[in-house]
Amino acid sequence: SNRGSYRYLLQMEGGAGAVVAQMGSWLPSLQVQRDYCDALHSMARYAAQAVVDAGGAAAVVVAMRRHIADVQLQRDGLNALDSMSAGSDARKQAVVDAGGAAAVVAAMRAHAAAVELQRSGCAALQNMATGSDACKQAILGAGGPCPPPFR
Repeated sequence: SNRGSYRYLLQMEGGAGAVVAQMGSWLPSLQVQRDYCDALHSMARYAAQAVVDAGGAAAVVVAMRRHIADVQLQRDGLNALDSMSAGSDARKQAVVDAGGAAAVVAAMRAHAAAVELQRSGCAALQNMATGSDACKQAILGAGGPCPPPFR
């Protein structure tokens, strides 16, 4: 995969909105979804609000649900959700509302032995948890981060 060229082309050809549209068109393609989750992660590091406004969180969640067995896509998705949920409470809430907390918990459960994925998931949940009480409740409602005896 040539991730760098995807980033360049997508930024030049409509940015996050173009990525989100393509993700919907190419949902069955694992490689395309990996590349686009990674591209959204890169974009969100510099323009998180634009990525969230374009529907980036929802697109990542759909890709993560569709390709739950793929560790690389799950990590790319977790990193994208982490970057999108950094910053304002409104962005955190938008990621949670798109199903971000549930997607993170599902990825962490599906790949419990994948250490780097677990780190990425914890970082994303930590970002979301620093938001409103509604964000915290959504994380707990999704079954994370504490196992049932501790809730």
